Amino acid sequence: KSMVDIGDLETLIQRYVETKGIRLVVIDHLHYITSSYREESEARHIAHCVRTLNLLCQRFNLGMLIVAHFRKQPDGAHRPSLHEFKDSSAIEQEASTALLLWRNTTGTPEQQLITELTIAKSRKDVTLGTLKLRFNKKLRTYEPI
Repeated sequence: KSMVDIGDLETLIQRYVETKGIRLVVIDHLHYITSSYREESEARHIAHCVRTLNLLCQRFNLGMLIVAHFRKQPDGAHRPSLHEFKDSSAIEQEASTALLLWRNTTGTPEQQLITELTIAKSRKDVTLGTLKLRFNKKLRTYEPI
């Protein structure tokens, strides 16, 4: 589906935990989640969804990877920060771990093959920092630089 209600998502997750023993849920993309509990702003709606998803992780003891976009950037060379998630600071506040992906879309063809993976937040004992990865077109993989 292009849009999914958070209540339906909870039912689906519960069914798959019970019948398939799933341990990880991947949501691509946070802004496609709807809710009957509507807030007056998109930011409050996203905050409600993030908090509900966090509670689902705790309830079912599973991990969740949620893709969220940043606010529109001034140019392709701008490296976004943790504070630039679209519509909500709740993403920053609720997340156990936040990974940022960035690629220079205005650089040279060689520069455009490099993606930076930044660990911007972790509630675990993980060192924050950035790893540079080069895309190998032939193998279609990312390799550390």
